[in-house]
Amino acid sequence: MLGGFLGAGKTTTLLRLALSLQRKGLRVGLITNDQAAGLVDSALAEELDLPVREIAGGCFCCRSESLVEALDRLEAHSQPQVFLAEPVGSCTDLVATVSLPLEQIYQKGLVMAPYAVVVDPYRAMQSLGVEGESLFSADVNYIYRKQLEEAEIIAINKVDVISPERLANLRAALEREYPEAKILEIASRDGLGVEALFDILSTEKGHTREVMEMDYERYAVGEAMLGWVNIQGVLKPGVRDTNPKVAKKGKGAAKDRDFASRPSAKEKPTHAEPTGPSGASCPPEPVDGNQWLMDLAVGIAGKLTKRGIEVAHLKLSLTAAGGAVDGAVEKVGEEGVGEVDEGKGEAAALGRLAKSTSEGMAAVQWVRSGSVPELTRRLANPLTGGRLLINLRAEADPDVLAAETFAVLAGQLEILPGLVLGSMSTEHFRPGKPVPVHRVGAA
Repeated sequence: MLGGFLGAGKTTTLLRLALSLQRKGLRVGLITNDQAAGLVDSALAEELDLPVREIAGGCFCCRSESLVEALDRLEAHSQPQVFLAEPVGSCTDLVATVSLPLEQIYQKGLVMAPYAVVVDPYRAMQSLGVEGESLFSADVNYIYRKQLEEAEIIAINKVDVISPERLANLRAALEREYPEAKILEIASRDGLGVEALFDILSTEKGHTREVMEMDYERYAVGEAMLGWVNIQGVLKPGVRDTNPKVAKKGKGAAKDRDFASRPSAKEKPTHAEPTGPSGASCPPEPVDGNQWLMDLAVGIAGKLTKRGIEVAHLKLSLTAAGGAVDGAVEKVGEEGVGEVDEGKGEAAALGRLAKSTSEGMAAVQWVRSGSVPELTRRLANPLTGGRLLINLRAEADPDVLAAETFAVLAGQLEILPGLVLGSMSTEHFRPGKPVPVHRVGAA
C-alpha cells in the first residue's frame, strides 16, 4: 500500500512500481480507491494494460469488505503475486484500519511491505513550516501530518524540480520530526531514485510501530473541508444542447446529465448538426485533443485561482475512441477484469510511461496553487471522440467547484466541431466522517 496526500505523485510512483515488478517476471494487481467513481488513476492503469480494481464510495478503512472482495477477485482472474493498493489521498490511520485488519482479522496470508508515503516537496515544506505556511486549513493539515507520522518510509517526490538547498532543508525537517522513518528522494516521473524505493517495498517486510493516536473528530472536520468533483462522459458525434445547469445538491447531484440533443421547450441547440449534401451527418473534424484538454485544465485552474481556492489536485484524462472508453476498468461488484497483454512487453510499457506518449490517452494534472497544469500523457493522433474524466479535489464548497468546472467545460465544448459530451454523470460533495470497519489497536 502506497499512501500520500492528494497531488503527491503516488499514482505515477505506483504505476512505475507495477511495471518494474512485471519486468522482473512478477504478476501484479492494482487496487485504486476514491470517494467517488470514475478515476483518472484507474484509466491510466488500464491504459498500461494493468489488471485494476476500483473501489469507490469511501476509503479502504470504511470499505473493508470491498477491499477483501477486490483482493479475491484479482486473485481469481489474474493470480497476482504482488498486490499494489493506492488509498484515497485524504485518508490516514491506514496501518491500524487496513494493514493490521488484513493480517489479524481477515488473515489473508499477505506479507505486508513497509508502509510508504509519497510527498510533494513544496506541499511538505509548507506543511512543516520549512518555507511559508500551509495553504490548507489547520484541520486539513492535521490529516497531512498524520500521514507522515505513520509512514515507515517517506519518499520525497519531484526532487528534479527543487533546488538542492531547499531539498536539504526539507529532508532535515522530516528527519527531525519523524526520526523513525526512512527518508528517500525520488522523481517518479523520470524514474530517478525509484529503484531504491522499489527494492525495499519488494524485498522487506513492514515492521509496524505502535499504532498512532488519532482524533477522529478532527479527522472528520479536515475531510469535510475538502470538496470533491468527479465528471465522466463520452465525446461523440451529435448535436449539443445548451449549457447544462448544475444542481445545487450534494453527493450524486447532476447525475447522468447530457450535453446531447435534448432541447427543452425553452432551450434550443446552440448550432445545427453538420450535414453533407444529402442531409446525412458529417464526421467530426479532427481536433488536437492534447491542446483541448490542456486548455480545459488551464481554464479550471484560472477560475479556482481567481477565487483564491487552494487545490489539492485536478486530474483530467481523454481516452480516444477505440481505447478504454466504455468502462474497461473493473469496478467492485462487476465482472470482467482486464488481463495484462504480455505481447506488448514490459520495456515498451515502461517507455510509454517514461515518454508520456500514448496512442490512446491524453492526461493533464494540476497539484497545487502557484504551479501550472502539466500535460503528462499525450495523444498521438487527432481527437475524433472518446472518454473524458475530470477529478477535482480542493478546499472549497463542492457546489462552487462543480459550477466553475462546468462553466469552463461548456465553453470548451463550444469549440469542438460536431462533438457532444453524452452519457455523462457527475458527483460533487464533501466526504463524510471516516468510520473504520475495524481498528486494531496494537501490532
